[in-house]
Amino acid sequence: MKKNLSFLFLNIICFFFTSAQSGFNGTFNGVVNDVNAVLIITTTNNLVSGEYQEGQDKLSLQGQVLNNEASGEMIDPASGTAMSTFYFLLNGNTLNARFSVFGLVDVDAAFTRSTVNNNTQTQSVPTKTNPVSNPSTTNSDANLDPALFGTWMREIITNSGSGSTYSGMTAVRYQTYNPDGTYTLESASAGGGGDWSFSSVGRTLQEQGVWMIKDGLIHVKPENATEYYSMLKHFFNDGNLVYKKTDGTYLIYHK
Repeated sequence: MKKNLSFLFLNIICFFFTSAQSGFNGTFNGVVNDVNAVLIITTTNNLVSGEYQEGQDKLSLQGQVLNNEASGEMIDPASGTAMSTFYFLLNGNTLNARFSVFGLVDVDAAFTRSTVNNNTQTQSVPTKTNPVSNPSTTNSDANLDPALFGTWMREIITNSGSGSTYSGMTAVRYQTYNPDGTYTLESASAGGGGDWSFSSVGRTLQEQGVWMIKDGLIHVKPENATEYYSMLKHFFNDGNLVYKKTDGTYLIYHK
């Protein structure tokens, strides 16, 4: 009897442990650095792996998972260099993430599960029957908001140190929503300090695809993606396009 109870008890523990780990399995969508980002996560026992996609950049995930928490490194697959560490906290279909880039800059973001690895759909995001095949694909028959048409920009200025140790960087994010239902996300940056300086050559394309308005939110489908997912909540104020982040802060874009 005691042996049977012990066996049952161990099975229950294993069941809950395995269920907690597998809760991370799936695809999660979010916004990082004003760019749409995707986490594709797989867990095996207490190990977590997968891929992080931000615009056209991709990093591999390697780490460990315990219950509803996971941590590890994000690695450049080409060089094998660890570009950032990550910490994930899972609450249902919401994944709160903190990325520490080179141990210098912490970035927080919230992701929402769109699919799980067994192909069960858990998010009611519309899926077009014809995926984007090239940048010229249009979406003019979708529900669009003319107030969004055009290019919006936001500057991010970072300074540190003083005198001979001073350094600064300015990054500019561009969002373009076209009347034909296509969009682009671009970036440019420049900085310097002491005896060094750098500047990007024009704008760098981060993402492109098609967009539409659904339930009052901007929904986008990046090139080669199979489904739409929502951007942050937005509104207009004094001619600016304002996004409200999940932490209550705002991202302000202007033309």
